[in-house]
Amino acid sequence: IKGKYLYDLYSEKISDKIYADNVEIIESETAKCGIEESLETPNGMIWVRSDKIPYKDANGKVIGVIGVLFDITDQKERDKDMKESEEKFRIIAERSFDIIIVADEKGICSYVSPSIDRVLGYKPEEIVSKHFQILFPENMNKKVEGICNTLIQGKEIEGVNLEIIRKDRGKAIVEINGSSIIKDEKVVGIQIHLRNITERKLEEEMIEKEKNKLQKYIDVAGIILKIIDRNGKVSLINNRGCEVLGYAKEEILGKNWVDNFVPERLQNKMNDILAKLRSKQTISYEHFESPILTINGEEKIISWYNTALKDEKGEFQGILSSGEDVTIKSKVERELQENYQKLQ
Repeated sequence: IKGKYLYDLYSEKISDKIYADNVEIIESETAKCGIEESLETPNGMIWVRSDKIPYKDANGKVIGVIGVLFDITDQKERDKDMKESEEKFRIIAERSFDIIIVADEKGICSYVSPSIDRVLGYKPEEIVSKHFQILFPENMNKKVEGICNTLIQGKEIEGVNLEIIRKDRGKAIVEINGSSIIKDEKVVGIQIHLRNITERKLEEEMIEKEKNKLQKYIDVAGIILKIIDRNGKVSLINNRGCEVLGYAKEEILGKNWVDNFVPERLQNKMNDILAKLRSKQTISYEHFESPILTINGEEKIISWYNTALKDEKGEFQGILSSGEDVTIKSKVERELQENYQKLQ
């Protein structure tokens, strides 16, 4: 390209700009550094950063310009990708119901999403430049420090539930998920998502209270009460059921009823009965008598009344059974029958 004019190399628009810069440098006798511009090449457009200084002759007169060009095309592409990613992140963060916090490795917030106003009543600028720990009660300090330390070590945090303070001093419960921000294989910050689960937690607590209340009611019942879920596992049993079987409650819950508490010779038949109760093919098994196997291998005869449990869509969820130990009664009836037959 030696000996060619600018206008032979580049478009008129680009050439005009370069020419104007050169004239300014010559007339002002002042260097211009860090100029970023795009140039046309035989292989397409590239981005360059140029440093230009006046070129003087032996008498100190400026007679031209010396320029050094650095190809920054890759850097520009990375910057473009980063800006696009930042814009996508901004859009997601502003529309999210979760609170998104970006902090440095010390936990000082550099970004807080606008959703914090809806959830906690704070403006983002009230939290930025402060440690995110200020959002939590003092009795949570050690847990928050533990979360921060875990993230700084490059590990993730998933599903941690903590109490948090609203601006009006009310309290909420959030689920915390977090990850590290890594650059050049080094942790340079952390990103935390806080999801408001206060209502869900209150509902869970209410359900747990009702479940405990129900458990108290069924535990005082003089009959066996149990629920078998759709997979055949025991999800509920009362004290009377534990007493008859001889097992502690935790030894029964979660176990397959047929596999563990029905004599082996009757397991196939019992599975068939339960399958029919699930499908509601017949009502003939809503009441029946069958033996169960106790902890010491003894069989006891139970008179069962069964009801299929279904959800609001009519889908089968399990079987509620109430049972009475009729072992002695059955034995007496059998002996009476045998004695009667002997008298005939």
